[in-house]
Amino acid sequence: MDPEARRKLVDAIVRLYTIPQHDAIVRRFLGDRYLEYYTAPADRTTMVENLMSALEREPDDLQTFLVKLRVTEIRLRGAIDTYFGVPTDPVAYDALMVLDEPVVDRQISRDKLRDLFQNPNRRALVVQGPRAAGKSHTRWLIEHIARSEAIEPVFVQLKENTLEDVVTQIINDLSLPARDFRDRLAQASTTTKGFVSALRGSARQMTADQRWCLIFDSHDYDTVDKALRDFVDALLSEVVDVQMRSIWMVVLGHRAAASTIGAAKPSARLITDGILPITLPDVEKFLEQLAKQTGVLFGANVAMEIFQGLTPPLDHEGMNTLAGRLREKLEQAGV
Repeated sequence: MDPEARRKLVDAIVRLYTIPQHDAIVRRFLGDRYLEYYTAPADRTTMVENLMSALEREPDDLQTFLVKLRVTEIRLRGAIDTYFGVPTDPVAYDALMVLDEPVVDRQISRDKLRDLFQNPNRRALVVQGPRAAGKSHTRWLIEHIARSEAIEPVFVQLKENTLEDVVTQIINDLSLPARDFRDRLAQASTTTKGFVSALRGSARQMTADQRWCLIFDSHDYDTVDKALRDFVDALLSEVVDVQMRSIWMVVLGHRAAASTIGAAKPSARLITDGILPITLPDVEKFLEQLAKQTGVLFGANVAMEIFQGLTPPLDHEGMNTLAGRLREKLEQAGV
C-alpha cells in the first residue's frame, strides 16, 4: 500500500463529511455496524484514521465500504482508485481528436486538467498566455475530459456578451430556479452579489449527480466590460473557496495574475496554466502520437508542409491557417 495514497484518501474523506455523516455512511454501506464499532469518539481526522485502520484489518469490509463510497461520492473516485492502485483511464485525457478538432500537444494542460478533476483539493483553473496561443481551442479538450468525469461543461463566451446575457445563460444552462435568482438579484446591491449569493444557495441543494464545470472564455479581451470580468473573478473566488462543491470553473485567457484572486484564497485550490504558442515540433509530435493511436502513417514532411510560409509565434490568422491545413491533412489520411 502506498502511504501517500492512503494519506490523501483520508484527507479527502475528512474534508467531505461531518462525524454524523460518517456514522450514516458506515451504517449505510456496512449493514448494522455503527461508526463506533470501528473507532472510539475522536476528532474527524483521528476518527477517519482509526476507521481506515480497522477496515484494513477486515479487507472484505474495506472493499465494500470504499467501492460503495466511490459510487456514491464521485469526488472521491480518484483518491480511492489511487489507494487501490487502479491505473487512471487515459483515454479522455490523452485524446488527440475531440469532435473532429485536433488537440495538438498541451501535455502540461492535460496533466493540470487531471489534477483539477481528480484531486479533491482543486476547484478551479485559470489559463493564461499570449494571444493566438490556442487558449480558446482547449475548450474542446476541457469539455471532453469533464464529461468523462461525469461533470457537465457549460461554455460561456464573454466577448460580445453583456453581464445580463451571461447571467441568463448560466441560469438556463444549469436549470437553476429562475424566480429565486430574480428575487436575489432584485434585493442585492449589485448583480454580481445577488447572483453569487443565489448560486451558492442553489449549489447546496444540488444532488451528487449534479456536477458542473463553468468554462469562461476571452476574459482578457479588451472588448469585455470590466463589470463582466469582475463578475467572473467574484465567482472564481467563491468556487476556489469551495462554497459551491458541485461546481468547478475554468477561465480561458484570464487577465489578472492568479495571486490576485481572493485575498484569503488557499492557493492549493487554484491551478494556473500558462499556454505557449504551437510550434513545428508540437505538430510533429502530434502526428507521431496520432499515428500510434490510429495506425495511420503520415509522411516525413507533413508537418513541414503544414507550417510552410508560417512564422511562429503565429497570430490569429496564422493559427486559423495552421488548423485548416492540419484538418485537411488528417482528412486526406482518413483520420
